[in-house]
Amino acid sequence: MPQLRSDYISKSISLIPEDTKNIPDDDRDVCKFCAGNESRTPAAELVLVDKYGGIVKTSDTEEERSSQWVARVFKSPRPIIYDDPEAGYSDEPLLAEPAHGSHYVVVTSPKHDDAFHSASVSQIANGLIATQEQMKTLYQGKGIAYVAAYSNYTEGKGSISHPHMELLSLSRVPPVIESEMRVTDMVFDELGICPICRMIGVETGGPRQIITTDSYIAMVPWAPKKDAEFLILPKKHQRSFLKLTQNQLKELAMIIRCSLGGFSKEIGKAYTIAFHMAPERKQQSQFHWHIEVSSFEQSYGALTTGFGVYTISRPPERIAEQLGKAARREMANVMGVK
Repeated sequence: MPQLRSDYISKSISLIPEDTKNIPDDDRDVCKFCAGNESRTPAAELVLVDKYGGIVKTSDTEEERSSQWVARVFKSPRPIIYDDPEAGYSDEPLLAEPAHGSHYVVVTSPKHDDAFHSASVSQIANGLIATQEQMKTLYQGKGIAYVAAYSNYTEGKGSISHPHMELLSLSRVPPVIESEMRVTDMVFDELGICPICRMIGVETGGPRQIITTDSYIAMVPWAPKKDAEFLILPKKHQRSFLKLTQNQLKELAMIIRCSLGGFSKEIGKAYTIAFHMAPERKQQSQFHWHIEVSSFEQSYGALTTGFGVYTISRPPERIAEQLGKAARREMANVMGVK
């Protein structure tokens, strides 16, 4: 049974997975997530089908799997957390609790090469719609404190390289989100403004801006933690990704496509995407939801791992300038501008 363990001193939380060393990984060379391989995954609990000129929601059965789909959602074939009613707790100094929850996969395209940096805007939007719908469902689960949405992408032939999102429903809020909420509310109480709203006001049109749309901005942070890192933020104060309309999701898909398109050409085609948002049951927080993107190839040295001091090889302004040019070229290509 997976566990959430607390550090002796800092009380930081570590997710300790079940030992899977004897379970063969057959996803390296064959992609189970591609169209035509639906029977090789668990039955999809949510399937988006492009029909009658719009998106129709349906689901698989054990006997029959939908084949004409644009996005699928199913339980992970290799879950890192799951529910075990017999799992127990342990006390100090070896403090641990069962990692209760569920692990789902959102396959955002039937095509293996339709990654976030190369797919059509409409296809990315379909993936966001499926992600949003499944997160709403997971938040209805008993004892669920937080649903984490993230993606790790790198090129390859196996399922891990097929464009997808992963969703973890957790029994406690991750420490990073707790910390961001605490700081957000502290700044709001002191200054009367959300710190992310203040940051957007400072950064819009500045040297660390990458690209903007009417409602979103992509930018490199003033003090980044990694060489290749940027944020995608709603310009207006929004507390929940789950409340976005389909038109808002389409615009979000546009800035994801163009910013990651530039990233893939200038930095590389290996990246992580993490959606940061307040827990749905704590919407009294002033937390401003956003997306954090960084290179999947980043490694940390002793100064970072030992002391939490992040070292960057070049100024964030130079990174933003490089990514901005590439992202604007991507947007021109996507919109058919010569």
